[in-house]
Amino acid sequence: MTSLVALTRCFVDAHKAVTRPAHVVNIASTGAYQAVPNMALYAASKAFVRNFSEGLHDEHRGTPLSVTCICPGGTETAFHAASGGGDYSWIANASTKSAEFVAHAAVRAMLRGKRTVEPGLFNKLSCFFVRFVTRRFASRLATRVLGRPRFALPARGVT
Repeated sequence: MTSLVALTRCFVDAHKAVTRPAHVVNIASTGAYQAVPNMALYAASKAFVRNFSEGLHDEHRGTPLSVTCICPGGTETAFHAASGGGDYSWIANASTKSAEFVAHAAVRAMLRGKRTVEPGLFNKLSCFFVRFVTRRFASRLATRVLGRPRFALPARGVT
């Protein structure tokens, strides 16, 4: 989060006097919309990215600087295996998109000056409908969809 803020600050400062369009694209996650057990820090940091990006977007409305936040759901990368991802439900597997799909959605949204985008119909729907359920229910649902982690990461300082 600190690096994101510092790098964005450098970019914004460098483009204050520029009159041609400039774009910032920050990557959050559908996890930015609710707590995600077993990925608590990840989801919390993505909520920061989303709120930070949306705030900057609104601050720079009407200027040549545009800020877009992309909130993909599952994306076909090595992230899930490396993070100890769980045995995902059919919903998680069915809504997973290719990295190319997510990248194209990000570029399209950026060029249109969109504030936030969730690539894929299921991701759009889940991010929209989560506001109509309790936070506890959303958290439990995230656990059902993502499953339990396959392995626990070692505690800090433990080898």
